[in-house]
Formats: sequence, structure tokens, C-alpha cells
Amino acid sequence: MNKFLKILDGISDLQKGMSFVLLGLVAVTVIDVMMRYVFQSPIIWGKDMETFMYGSLMLLCAAYTFKVGGHVRIPIIAERFLSPRAQEITSIILYFVFFMPFIIVMLVYGWDFFWKSWLLRETTFTPWHPPIYPMKFIIPLSAFMLLTQGIAEIIRHFIKFLSLGEKYES
Repeated sequence: MNKFLKILDGISDLQKGMSFVLLGLVAVTVIDVMMRYVFQSPIIWGKDMETFMYGSLMLLCAAYTFKVGGHVRIPIIAERFLSPRAQEITSIILYFVFFMPFIIVMLVYGWDFFWKSWLLRETTFTPWHPPIYPMKFIIPLSAFMLLTQGIAEIIRHFIKFLSLGEKYES
């Protein structure tokens, strides 16, 4: 089971490489601002690249952020009123009721969104006209990565639930 969890976590760990996209985003933004305000000669690809890189950064870092516990959680009620075992079972139920349906919808509709764009070979409406379908592919890719990390989290909560049961039985 630990090997399986390491594989799922490894998918999220791939997103650490997005730090290079952040460096690229800073570089493109600085170049765009300098060209626009210092040289009075804006670059036509600057805004598109900034949008693509920022969107990619936000979507593709979601699973890693989820893995390290960086998303907002408010466990005050659970910590005050529920036993550790009840907290674990509540977490598992909430993952199945809220998290998984959202991620599956994001995956299905994100894929449809991308696929229609791919079939049309859609481009942006800017003068540069870069293809937009590769960027739309990031939506279902991000959903898949979040799904794998969600499965890993559910397994962890289940293992913790079982281990707490053993502690109470001893």
C-alpha cells in the first residue's frame, strides 16, 4: 500500500517543476513591462504568454498544494466535537460527497472543453493567434492529478481510521 501511495504522491511531486514556469512568468512579465513602458514597443505575445503561464501555474500546482496541506481547511468543529476516529470517517465521507464529484465533473467537462478546442484547432483572438487547445488540456490534466492525490488522501484517512481502531481495541 505504501508503494501505491508513493506512486500517487509522485504524480503530485512532478508539479514541483512548475517553479520554473514561475521564473518564466516573472521573466516574460518583466520583458513585457519594459518593452511597453520603457521602449514604447509592446510585444504581441506578452499578454498571451503571461495568461498561459499563470493559468498553468495555478492549475498544475493544485494537487501538490493539496498534498502538502496548503489549501484552506476549517476543522474547528471536527476537532472540538468529534473523536479522532469520527474525524477520519467524516473526512472520508466528505471527500466522497464533495471532493470526488467536483473533480470528476472537472475532469469530464474539462476534457470535453479541451476536445472541442482541439477539433477546431482553436486559437486566441489576439494578433499573435497562438493555439489555445494545449492550455485547455491543462484543465483535465490538473483534474486527473487532483483525483490521484484525492485517492491517496482517502487511503491515508482510511489507514489512520483503522490504526485508531486498533489502538482502542488494545
